[in-house]
Amino acid sequence: MSQESKYPGKSLRIGVPRILGMFEMFPFWKTLLAECGFEVVLSAPSDQALYENGVCSVMSDNICFPAKIAHGHVANLLEQGVDRIFYPHVVHNDLEDATAVNSFNCPIVSAYGEVLKGAFGLGENGLPPLDSPAVSFRDEHLLCKACRRYTQTLGVPKQRFRKAFDAARAAQSTYREEIVRQGRKILDREHNNQRPLIVLAGRPYHADPQIEHHTSNILSELGADVIPADAVSGLCKPCWDEWGVLSRWAYPNRVMKSAQWVADQESPYIQLVMLSSFGCGPDAFIADAISDVLASSGKIFTLIKVDDVSNTGSIRLRLRSLIETLRWSPAGVSVSNPSSTRKPSVRTETPSTLITPFFSEYYSPLIPSALKPLGYDLHTLPPPDSLSVEYGLRYTNNDACYPAIITVGDIIKAFAHGGYDPDNTAVTMTQTGGQCRASSYVPTIKRALAKAGYGGVPVCSISTKGAQASEKPVIKLNSLHFFRQALHGLFYADAIACMYHRCAVRERRTGEALSIRDKYLKAGASCLESEPNSLLPLLTEAVDAFSETLASEAPRPRVGVVGEIYLKYNAFSQMHIVDWLISQGVEVTIPALSDFFLQYFINTKVNRKQQLSRFLPLNILEEPFEKLIARWIHRYEEVLGRFRLAEPSMRMSQKAALASEIVSLVNQYGEGWLIPADISYFATLGISNIISVQPFGCIANHIVAKGIERTVKRRYPLTNLLFIDFEPGTSEVNILNRLRYLIHYSAASEAPQ
Repeated sequence: MSQESKYPGKSLRIGVPRILGMFEMFPFWKTLLAECGFEVVLSAPSDQALYENGVCSVMSDNICFPAKIAHGHVANLLEQGVDRIFYPHVVHNDLEDATAVNSFNCPIVSAYGEVLKGAFGLGENGLPPLDSPAVSFRDEHLLCKACRRYTQTLGVPKQRFRKAFDAARAAQSTYREEIVRQGRKILDREHNNQRPLIVLAGRPYHADPQIEHHTSNILSELGADVIPADAVSGLCKPCWDEWGVLSRWAYPNRVMKSAQWVADQESPYIQLVMLSSFGCGPDAFIADAISDVLASSGKIFTLIKVDDVSNTGSIRLRLRSLIETLRWSPAGVSVSNPSSTRKPSVRTETPSTLITPFFSEYYSPLIPSALKPLGYDLHTLPPPDSLSVEYGLRYTNNDACYPAIITVGDIIKAFAHGGYDPDNTAVTMTQTGGQCRASSYVPTIKRALAKAGYGGVPVCSISTKGAQASEKPVIKLNSLHFFRQALHGLFYADAIACMYHRCAVRERRTGEALSIRDKYLKAGASCLESEPNSLLPLLTEAVDAFSETLASEAPRPRVGVVGEIYLKYNAFSQMHIVDWLISQGVEVTIPALSDFFLQYFINTKVNRKQQLSRFLPLNILEEPFEKLIARWIHRYEEVLGRFRLAEPSMRMSQKAALASEIVSLVNQYGEGWLIPADISYFATLGISNIISVQPFGCIANHIVAKGIERTVKRRYPLTNLLFIDFEPGTSEVNILNRLRYLIHYSAASEAPQ
């Protein structure tokens, strides 16, 4: 169907909000849409009035300012009466540097269309829809197919699209070349001692004067020349591993390269100022590395954090201090800082002792047993405590997410107080990959160990996908034997956790369910070392033992727990709220950990369908492997079905279908679409009161938890969502007060009418 038949008598007006990734990719999208025959309507420039016009629809109070102001731009487009709003889901930018590991956008830049759609109810009640096609700029062939797929839904002929696509690529290339050309015109000038040159590094959207609070103008007024990081980031190739950085995100990659270029310049008048939005997850993991890069050459690291506070006095003061330092004492600036520590070389052989941080009461006891048959002697560290937090805060950037702070603290505490020999011990840590900042845990641990004086300790990335350039040494676990061990252990532990949580509030004698839980986890660890299939008979015994603990099968108030993986399963990190709820007579339901890994099969299919990845020869093994795992799951479900309080299970494909009614399945960072999937599954079980636990400032949960609250409420009106952020300074009293309210609400809602 042609666009004319869909919209007779007028040209389709597509509104493009002046937000986030559009600050870089607008030339491409504007040209593509215009050449396809549509009228492109751009939202008004940002100002305080525009921001205030949309702030009432912001879903997360601690999300970054560039995301908050996006709501004002959508409101502005609605006022202009556009037919559709366009903000694409751009997973990858171009891979600009062959030495970089990846070129992801952060989840906010990629997927904020999901939040805007739900916050405004776009596409409902007569409002225009928001189009958010998933695309990747890493692969031009796939990009072309994804764009064609979108424009085809609007009736654009194939021949016209092809010309529009070619013109869009050319427009984007011209735009980038012009930015570099203009910046290098300034570089080519001969600077005298009174004219500092500042590389202003940040995100493309920091070019918005409202977001950057006119930082570039302030620098110019102070007598400095200002150029963007884009003008110099292509002039050097940083040694990512040398500085302990995993080059995963496109924009931080540029900042890191521009910092390396500034460090390489002999002139003390060439300096870097970094703009960072308050709560920016990726920046929390690269800021320390950038500081070290600059300090190695005696350069000054000036970090300006911007938020929705409009007072620029503190920004002006810091920038004036920088410029005056360069004018009055340039010689003192360019002295190399010997205290700046590059990542030290580490031993490449595997030491006899491997340690890994504690994860969960249900899964950590089984991890060493899963690896022992493969020849690895792994020690799980004790559960974290307040001392773990203290060490973590001391040796990490305090803006890092709470799980990273605790994990780092656990490891350093082990060497300081646990009796482990740094000369004969290696640390092992899983490496998830993807857009979530958890991808940077391994390099973060390496940096923290170096700061703490244990720089020679190897940090091994446990990987099922092979090592990346900056992930050495690595423990590769590609064998079917490991997958068999690990998955059997997961299914068994999931079943034990499920039965414990159902029995703990109904047990005949206090502590009986806990005793049985610990007994069968310990026995399961022994079975896993020898023969995974022996876990099934053991689970049969556990089913009978748990069933016998029940004093009654009467319903209890129920609360579901979703959220970030570490906080969801680690009792200390979430202040033992699950144990506290159980003590109050509330039955807690937590999703199975195995779902986190089984979503892989859904994700790969979705990514190929959405033109985000290609079909590779090894992908042919996915279907038989998925069927094998399905048979294993069925055997565990058969045994668990004998439990007196067994509930109907749901396949991952069914959960994915439910989640797709709330968010796109291309949201695969962090827990991704699993959070709305779990909420939907809880709704089928009649669980309407749900707690979402997340680290303060978690970029993934801004989208797939807080960001979709209104969408969830429209789909499941009885659902009551409580979002709890955790960080080192979280008040226990505040948390308990909110939980008491939830218990009261839960009891009232489930009382007979």
